[in-house]
Formats: sequence, structure tokens, C-alpha cells
Amino acid sequence: MCFHFQDINHCDVEQRRPWKAERQRYQKEDSTNYNLEEQRRRALDKSLGNYNDINDYNEEERRGWRGGKQGHQKGLYYNVESFLICCGISILVANTAASFGMIISTLSSSATMALAVAPPLLIPLMLFGGFFVQNDTIPDWLLWLKYLSWFQYSNEVLNINQWSDIDHIDCKNVTVALNSTVGTSSRCFTTGSQVLESLSFDEDNWYLDFGLISALFVGFRIVSFIILVIRAKRSSA
Repeated sequence: MCFHFQDINHCDVEQRRPWKAERQRYQKEDSTNYNLEEQRRRALDKSLGNYNDINDYNEEERRGWRGGKQGHQKGLYYNVESFLICCGISILVANTAASFGMIISTLSSSATMALAVAPPLLIPLMLFGGFFVQNDTIPDWLLWLKYLSWFQYSNEVLNINQWSDIDHIDCKNVTVALNSTVGTSSRCFTTGSQVLESLSFDEDNWYLDFGLISALFVGFRIVSFIILVIRAKRSSA
């Protein structure tokens, strides 16, 4: 689709030719990768239980194994309600980020200025949003930044949604490689609550985080509207 729109809107006749050649090459690579993956899947299916044919073993077991694989291949908690909550929160977070973008756009006099201003404003919110720095390690004089970060609230609420209902995790000696050195993990979590605790997240903040994301969404929209009205009045005066 990307190449299609580039062909139509952004390139002349001579420029379209290399794009078409690249598109054909990518399509060929995708087809080859798909065939290899299909062969691996069939080989794995046949190896389960030493069956000689994929149709020899019970259909329910085969569908159950595949369903489990597909359900967990993204690492999400295998529950419909949790999945829908995750989708809803993601939509809300996307709209909140768009609302913050509206503030930047209304404050900026041009697209170039908006692109220059956006990174310095977004990077601190990302740094103190729980992805790179845990809450308990943030200095007190920078702690206020996390309360303006929708990354912080969304990160916490999505982790709570993922881990709060998990009461058992198989704890085994897991071999890990760090800086080309192979070793054994020193800590193993047995419950989802332990995972949340290690991330400095509190399960009781689920509704609070959801409400604060909604408040930021509405607040950013109101602020951007006020700025737009002020600038419109100044330009008309």
C-alpha cells in the first residue's frame, strides 16, 4: 500500500520505475519467507507426538495447540476482556497524544516550528513515563513530570491489565545472555503481582490511571481550543 500511494502521488513516470522494481523484490521476499514459515510449521506439526501425518492426531488437540500459539504469540494475557480493555486504552492514549499534538500545532506558526518544538516536549514525558526510568528512581525535583505524562498512566494501566490476574508463573532457571556472557537469571517472578511490584506499579491505581488519561485527553483539547481562539482573535484584530 505504501508503494502504491508513492507511485500515484509522489513520483513521476521515471521515478516510478525503481519503486515498482523494489515492490516486486519485496513481494518476492515476502512470498519466500511465507513458504519457509509454512514448511517449518508443518514440520513442527508432524513432529508433535511423532505423528507421521498432520491429520493423524486428534483435531481438537491440534486446534487447541494452534489456538494457544496464536493467542500467546504476542505475549498478551489470553483473555477476551483483557484484550478489549487493552484495545480501548490504546485508542484513548492515541487520542490523548493527538490532543497534545494539537497544543503544539496551535502554538506553532509553521509546520517546521512544530516539528522542532515537539521532540523537546515529548522526550521528557517519555523518559519519565515508566518505560526507561522506574518511578522509585526518579529524583524528587523531576517527579512532577510523570504526572503530565500519559505514557506513565497508560504504561501502568496496561501492565495492570496484563499481570493482575496471573497468579502463577512457571519459575525455572532461565539462561540469559548479557553482553555476550551467558548466565542464569537471579530472580524469578511467580505471580503477576510480583512483576508489577518490580516495575513500581500499584494494582489499586487502575481506575485512577484510566481517569487521569481521560482528564489529559479532555484537558489538552480544551487548552488547544483556547489557544486557537486567542490566536484567531489576534490575527483578526
